Amino acid sequence: MTEREIDVLCLLAAGNTSLEAAGVLRLSKRTVDGHVAAMLRKAAVPGRMQLIGRAVAHGIIDMSARPPRWTGRSCLPAPQVPAMRGHGAARHM
Repeated sequence: MTEREIDVLCLLAAGNTSLEAAGVLRLSKRTVDGHVAAMLRKAAVPGRMQLIGRAVAHGIIDMSARPPRWTGRSCLPAPQVPAMRGHGAARHM
């Protein structure tokens, strides 16, 4: 995640709306929503709560801090792609 995406994520984790986060960061709401969309895509999750949960689970934000803060990590593990069965295996006739 980019530094700005993490800034947005921490503000959302603190309970701010996109509009409130935009005000704090001096961005437009549209820009904040664009950062949120990019993070949802990167994390492969459908919503903001799942995004925050995944970021907490992988040590990107610390929810015990008030307000929630970045831990210094910025990467989520790659989504797991199921292996294709039989791909590349020899065929038995």
